[in-house]
Amino acid sequence: MKFVIITGSSRNDSNTKRMAASFEGAAYIKALATGQQVSVKNIDASQLNIGLCQACDTCFSTGKPCSYDDDFNTVADAILEADGIVIAAPVYWYGLPASVKLLMDKCYSFYNSIEKRFEGKKAALLSCCGDEDSSTFDGIKFEFEKSMEIMSAEVVGEVLVAGVYPEGAVKSTSGIDQAAQLINKFM
Repeated sequence: MKFVIITGSSRNDSNTKRMAASFEGAAYIKALATGQQVSVKNIDASQLNIGLCQACDTCFSTGKPCSYDDDFNTVADAILEADGIVIAAPVYWYGLPASVKLLMDKCYSFYNSIEKRFEGKKAALLSCCGDEDSSTFDGIKFEFEKSMEIMSAEVVGEVLVAGVYPEGAVKSTSGIDQAAQLINKFM
């Protein structure tokens, strides 16, 4: 099984990156226990140079997913080849961080090309926020769930941890364990 984990925090040791690492570790442990093959590709959207989707509808017309040459074209194959997609992103102003949003916007190229959609893929969301109010996740959940729905991916789970703004605060919650347990929804 091939996984792609897309992270979006600008912090090097962020709470969502810790949850992503827990999920990745659990994938390798489960693979060893079951004899399955697993590969994980990590994509840190905050380190990519991805421009705005221009809505030009020329996706794949130049042999690349996006006609505008940016870092999306360097990660698109990994996303398409993955059986499982995990978005690990903190809530920024009640939605996805801009880096992940730009990457997700460029996924329009897959939607625009019927044979490139996510049928058969499973997807999950890992997210943290500093706010104690769980309704803070409403925006990011909506963006993620609707994006996966329109791309025909099956959403198999979400781990949402509120009240963890400082780096490492997620360690004092069940979020890391929940992220690891999420592998059971994929394998």
